[in-house]
Amino acid sequence: KIILEQHLGYNVKFQTSGGLDSWEPISQGKVHVNLEVWPSELEKNYSQKYIIAQNLVSDFGALGVVARNGWYVPTQFALRYRDILSFLGLETNQEAIGKVKYTRQNYTVDPTLNRGLFIGPPVPWAPTKAEEQIVNNLNIPLTVSYSENYSQYTKALGDCLEQKNGHSGDCIFYSYFPSTTDVKHNISRIGLPEYTPECYAKAKTKGIDCDYEYFILYKIAWAGLFSWAPDAASFFQSFSLDGGDQSSMLSWMASGMNYETIACKWITENKNKWTPWIPSDFADDPPPEVQDNNWIMPVVIALSTFAGILLLGSFTYWVFSTWRAKRRFQQKARDLMLVMVDE
Repeated sequence: KIILEQHLGYNVKFQTSGGLDSWEPISQGKVHVNLEVWPSELEKNYSQKYIIAQNLVSDFGALGVVARNGWYVPTQFALRYRDILSFLGLETNQEAIGKVKYTRQNYTVDPTLNRGLFIGPPVPWAPTKAEEQIVNNLNIPLTVSYSENYSQYTKALGDCLEQKNGHSGDCIFYSYFPSTTDVKHNISRIGLPEYTPECYAKAKTKGIDCDYEYFILYKIAWAGLFSWAPDAASFFQSFSLDGGDQSSMLSWMASGMNYETIACKWITENKNKWTPWIPSDFADDPPPEVQDNNWIMPVVIALSTFAGILLLGSFTYWVFSTWRAKRRFQQKARDLMLVMVDE
């Protein structure tokens, strides 16, 4: 946002997204780019529809971050029951499972329940309900509780990890990295049987019994972006962050920095990374002026006429007109650049 506004003259607006709901507005040009798309079965359907079949959305390449979903527990819980860091321990350690025998509505442990609670992901993130398949196929005594939306999911995690609303702080839950959860909280990943493509090929027959795969996150954009705003399109296509970049920014967030401060800090410390993303003549531009610059034109013409150097005046006029035309083109898009961001 800062680079686009201060160096290319755009006015960037963010629109929150749960992930998959970004495809439709991007295909219509109502939103212009999503910089973090997680591959999934549903995502493949959207990609087939909007990128391959209809050519309304463009694949803008890899973001540069490798991500993975997983099962987690608070580390303080694992220190008391070390074997729960393996699915084999979850299957056999009845005392540990007893600590999570409660419901989303009532966190008081109820020994009469047959199974413990597993905090699953939001329903839109779980098209195959892999969590239920893993639980059933590995004989783990847990009931998967999916959230209707991201807000419900984060509330359930917050209640456990921050011990709110009477929660003991013992829980088993779905999460992912990189994320703010593993930066803000001391959590440990549970080992499941290693992922194989053959394992997830059994999804339709409810045969998943292994861990999640690693994902290379990627970017998508409105197919008309290169025609409408070519310099912005080139910027987004070049935009990339590696795991180190994201880990640093997540740790800054955990320390209490707000988004703008984090962005400014990264931009200041990584100029060699982002300057190749924009035209070199804009790398050191000051923030563009909001006021109209029409007064400059007669001044240029008057000075050229007064000097009596017609050729020089004409050349000056041409240079300025070219520069101003480029700014006008960017101005046309100033209030329309929409970037999809995760909730």
